[in-house]
Amino acid sequence: MGVPANRILHLCLVAIIAALMALSGQVQNHQPNTPRVAGWADVFREPTTVPSLRSNSSSQCVNCVIGEIDVQAGPLGMAYDSGNGNIYVANSERNSVSVINGVSNTVVKTIAVGDWPLTVEYDSANGDLYVPNDFSDSVSVINGQTNTIVKNISVGFLPHDVVYDSDNNDLYVTNARSDNVSVISGSTNVVIDSVPLVLGNNTLPSGLVYDGANGDIYVICGPIGANPGPIKVISGSTNKVVTSINAGAGPDLGLYDSVNGDIYVTNTYSSNVTIISGASNTVVGNISTGIGPIGIAYDSGDDDLYVVDSGNVSVISPANDTTVALIKIGDEIPWYALYDSANGDIYVSNEEWFTVTVVTTPSSLVSPSSGKGFFGLPDDEGYYVLGGAVALVAAGAIVVVLWRRRRTKQGNSPPSSPPHLVRLPKT
Repeated sequence: MGVPANRILHLCLVAIIAALMALSGQVQNHQPNTPRVAGWADVFREPTTVPSLRSNSSSQCVNCVIGEIDVQAGPLGMAYDSGNGNIYVANSERNSVSVINGVSNTVVKTIAVGDWPLTVEYDSANGDLYVPNDFSDSVSVINGQTNTIVKNISVGFLPHDVVYDSDNNDLYVTNARSDNVSVISGSTNVVIDSVPLVLGNNTLPSGLVYDGANGDIYVICGPIGANPGPIKVISGSTNKVVTSINAGAGPDLGLYDSVNGDIYVTNTYSSNVTIISGASNTVVGNISTGIGPIGIAYDSGDDDLYVVDSGNVSVISPANDTTVALIKIGDEIPWYALYDSANGDIYVSNEEWFTVTVVTTPSSLVSPSSGKGFFGLPDDEGYYVLGGAVALVAAGAIVVVLWRRRRTKQGNSPPSSPPHLVRLPKT
């Protein structure tokens, strides 16, 4: 005796409701900040580990070196293009820029630029990349869509660094031997102004920082030798120097923390990081680091600072201005650091070894690009919803098949005698 169709339908509905409750619980109980256990959804997830010559950690490791990427000689400054997801690395000794795909962590193109490129900056308005060429006295402009040079802009003598001002859509370039800062319009790619710095002898402008809150540009001026250097503050609205701040010995590079509004400047000779309040433009503290800090990156996902020194990367928490972790890069000589907001990783350029080291962060485990889920949901949540949808469709198909089979069986049954007909006896 078969099971009645209405009973089968009832059981299917109960199973569907139970499955939906379980899936709902999975989604609600999923904590994005906790390490995820690998499951069937990983079959569909794009890999985040770096195809490298050496790898010593899994994707669950925080603040770990997961691999290296080979570039060309003398890699220094880097920039992340949020429009195409690529990382651009200036190779000073080969006069080129390596383009690294942020998903596969492989070099997808090498672009020839001017003589001795030092760094790269991304303009989020026009999608271009700007590369100051130190010995060519120019800035190469790379189109982020085609990865080709679209223009070379003549600036001052020995351009060192470049920063993008998102308020006025201009780019600021430090000219080490011209004692000034060139201002380039991001709309026309033409030099529209020059800001004199009036520095003393043996003091050169190098790094630049843009403060998105007050609209100021901070010019880090490093003296030749182990002496304190000034930081000149330029108003982004007037392109005039409005104040000067004393930093530590041998200031080099810096960044802006969008959470607390402070500016952090690495001091190579005093082996510390100076903290400047963006609200008052005064020094509010110093953080000790390893020997000779140079590069610095800001993890906007986890609000941590990554400071590159002699063979290490110090992880600093701006919440209490203390070092919370120390990452050993290895035998390399690291210089610059960059944060990729899509995959949550830190990229460190190693000038002597022609490589870029990739370091995981807490943001790496919850980054949207660590797993491209369905329906716009991160990681496993999209797969839970997809699984629920598939279960609903399958259950509905089963019910339809059973119902049609029952109707067919009923239609093929021999007809019974009508109850109103009575067979009469023969007379």
